[in-house]
Amino acid sequence: SRMVGLNDFGEVAWACEQLFNARLAEAQVSADAPLLEFAAQALAALSSWAEALEAREAPQADGAALIAQAHALRSPQT
Repeated sequence: SRMVGLNDFGEVAWACEQLFNARLAEAQVSADAPLLEFAAQALAALSSWAEALEAREAPQADGAALIAQAHALRSPQT
């Protein structure tokens, strides 16, 4: 996405990737309710964002909020 100028979309996707990779690296991999809820929300937001781009409309997703949520879930104990 960044290669075609969709920097915000790329930043959200990267934050999600970092979160999922961090969870996979934990000794006990767990898909708890907050992680599953975030994954569903992020998937819906990115799908909607892609559909808006395809329709040449302005995306409605709040990328900064999704990134903040991903960061919060990545380090819940800090």
